[in-house]
Amino acid sequence: MASRSNDKQSHEAAKELSQGQVKSSTTLAALEELDRVFHEKARLGIMTTMVGASDGLNFNELKQLCDLTDGNLNRHLKVLVDVGVLSVKKTGQGRKTNSMYRMTAKGRDAFEKYLSALETVLRAAQQSQSPAVQDSHKVETGKSSSKLTRGLTS
Repeated sequence: MASRSNDKQSHEAAKELSQGQVKSSTTLAALEELDRVFHEKARLGIMTTMVGASDGLNFNELKQLCDLTDGNLNRHLKVLVDVGVLSVKKTGQGRKTNSMYRMTAKGRDAFEKYLSALETVLRAAQQSQSPAVQDSHKVETGKSSSKLTRGLTS
């Protein structure tokens, strides 16, 4: 799904982290798995919203739930449809068109892979923090870590 330029950017980010902060080969591999298709804030919001919508969502529902403008939502949905992680079914014509979006099996698999990689990166970052920072996170959240992919496989 990721283009060559995205792969190069991921590789460069991984290289920078390995030289400065994170030295784990597992973390570097996870960084390279962070698909830039999902890593953009608006698209991450769209995909997170779509995970819970097994029957799909129409354009106006997505617009309201993701708090995006028509143009911004349309641009991001086009990217997600073009790479095959969402499907769209359009009914009607002209100004009365209804666009229904659903997550594809390919999209669910790719998003689960992305979330797993993100969780690995976050876990490594948390482990590299001082014990005092880790303890303050436990106090604030009542947890030591979270499972990002919980609910995706249900």
